[in-house]
Amino acid sequence: VTTASINRFFRMILGLASGRFVLRNIPTFWKRLRRGPATVRTEQLDDGRVLIHYEDFRYCRDPIYRLLSIANCQAATFAATKKLPVASVERHGGTSMTLSFEVDE
Repeated sequence: VTTASINRFFRMILGLASGRFVLRNIPTFWKRLRRGPATVRTEQLDDGRVLIHYEDFRYCRDPIYRLLSIANCQAATFAATKKLPVASVERHGGTSMTLSFEVDE
């Protein structure tokens, strides 16, 4: 779905990108898809993991939405690298969550 719905130029860029690059740019994708007060930011840890922090988003309390968020990030990474990053939910609350991704590079 990810590669089928994007234009050829963006597909070429994804083909050159690393998994960490794609994950660090999830906030850019988020801004193009969502409206409202919610924010997303990323953080790269010294151990190589990429954390994605979602704030002020009411669906974070839903376990299915958390899985969907992981799957969306994995799909974008897979489109670039043909590898699925190992993912987990680091923490979640009513309106926030942090997802963790381990990417081999």
